[in-house]
Amino acid sequence: MIITPGYAWNFSVWYYVKSKYKLSPTISYFLPTKIDQYDIIIIDGNMPDLIYQNISNNVSNLEAFVAKGGTVLYLLGSKYLIN
Repeated sequence: MIITPGYAWNFSVWYYVKSKYKLSPTISYFLPTKIDQYDIIIIDGNMPDLIYQNISNNVSNLEAFVAKGGTVLYLLGSKYLIN
């Protein structure tokens, strides 16, 4: 699962994951209420405040997800050094 507005810093995390790891991740603009079906949630950077607010409102869901063995990856850096 990738939470992304599309092209943060003119870079597609979805395309990178798909091409580098041969996966087809689910993409969403907001964090869904049911996240247990995923192994990893990637939260892209450089997003509108509305998305960050949605994530902040669901911190307890993310904490429970991680407590059950899930992984949350926040991409807070820049597009440089991505190889």
